[in-house]
Amino acid sequence: MDWIEEWMEKLKEKIKQVPLRNAMVIFFLIAFIFITILYFLTVQTCDNCINMLKKIYFSNEDYFEKEDMICYIEYAATLRQKAQNRILFFYFLKRYNLIFYIPIGIYIASYFYYKEKLKEPLRFLHQGAEHLAENDLDFSFTYNSKDEMGEICQTFENMRFQLVENQKEIWEIIESQRQCNAMFAHDLRTPLTVMHGYLDMLKKYHVNLSEEKLVEILKILTRQVERMEQFSDTMKELHGMEDLIVRKKSANLQELCQKIEENIKGLSGKIPIMFEVLFSAEPFFCNFDEASILEVLDNMIGNALRYAKTRIEVKVDLEHDMFLLYVKDDGCGFSKEDKKNAFQPYYSGEGKEHGHFGLGLTIANQLCHKHGGKLEITNSIYGGAIVCAMFSII
Repeated sequence: MDWIEEWMEKLKEKIKQVPLRNAMVIFFLIAFIFITILYFLTVQTCDNCINMLKKIYFSNEDYFEKEDMICYIEYAATLRQKAQNRILFFYFLKRYNLIFYIPIGIYIASYFYYKEKLKEPLRFLHQGAEHLAENDLDFSFTYNSKDEMGEICQTFENMRFQLVENQKEIWEIIESQRQCNAMFAHDLRTPLTVMHGYLDMLKKYHVNLSEEKLVEILKILTRQVERMEQFSDTMKELHGMEDLIVRKKSANLQELCQKIEENIKGLSGKIPIMFEVLFSAEPFFCNFDEASILEVLDNMIGNALRYAKTRIEVKVDLEHDMFLLYVKDDGCGFSKEDKKNAFQPYYSGEGKEHGHFGLGLTIANQLCHKHGGKLEITNSIYGGAIVCAMFSII
């Protein structure tokens, strides 16, 4: 009987693909056919039963040739009591069986229509609505049908997928904004540290400082304030780390080296920072973004200060059309995990510091690439870490 089950499954699958209106017509047509068959079978059965009762209980056959029920009732008093009720029942069933068959047929047709066409998709939709009510989008369902319910289920699934995509976009926006806020706070630290260093110098040595030196320090502090203002203006236009802007312009590389040295002096504290220029420090004009290079340097030195033990070395050099910036410390160097994840946002390596955002090298890497260069990290053969930032200056 396997072929019957297989045939029934194929029939169900075909009905599943039929549009709802057509399926309703099919189910009710089948019900009508069965009701008609049952009607004629019932009429035939009742006639047979009546004829059989007439032969058994009655000898007056002339009377029973009359098929009018009213006529029969007029003579009912003459019938035997035992056969009378039975014959009345069969006459009643013969004439009024449709009153019973039609509602039953409608009910059965409706039941199978609901079961085959509506029950499964409505269950899917109900479960999906419950997931959405709980703000749970981690679900999926597939209802393979070409009818209207299949289209509704597919539309529901498309809506769920779109909600997932929208939620991802919202999270990306939130994460991007969080990175921007952390980056802004991170980049403000260095100018504040430089200003703090020079202010400490003024407090300790203001009596012994010459007027010329005081003016120089004030200029340095003014430049740091301008850097902070520039950071603030940039953040107004920034929606994510990928939106970092590099604006190249023709400028004197010698002046850049002087500003690098000024920043280094302001950052030097318990750990001394050595600075060396490896090319001729004569006036040399080229295209670069001073703010971006200084920001990269600040992040590189800030990262080195976290791990250096006794000293930090900063060197600048020129190679073809690239400006190279090296920062070396005598700390523990980069681990394999550090080398793999150093440029990932919020990665702080082992021994994570409280209040450290883990964005320094991430920002530096982004700015280097925006400037037509790159950022490389390695370990020194003598111990410690080396970070090299490269900038295109053409």
